[in-house]
Amino acid sequence: MSQPTPAEKFRIALDLHESGLRMHEQTLRRRYPEAGDEQIREALFAWLSRQSAARGLTVREPPDSLRDRVLLEQMI
Repeated sequence: MSQPTPAEKFRIALDLHESGLRMHEQTLRRRYPEAGDEQIREALFAWLSRQSAARGLTVREPPDSLRDRVLLEQMI
């Protein structure tokens, strides 16, 4: 079996990241069933920001443009 290429490794990492976000989104929805989509999105972003800060990384604020918002929602 051949080793995955760097591009394949990157794709795997992105897929795992997306899966983790979706899992945490579902956890938030179970924990706060009364919360709307926007509240869940904000809670998910806050959680991601805290996790990143703990590792010395920075997450930019949620995008305002429709194109970026759609891309972000596809990731969640």
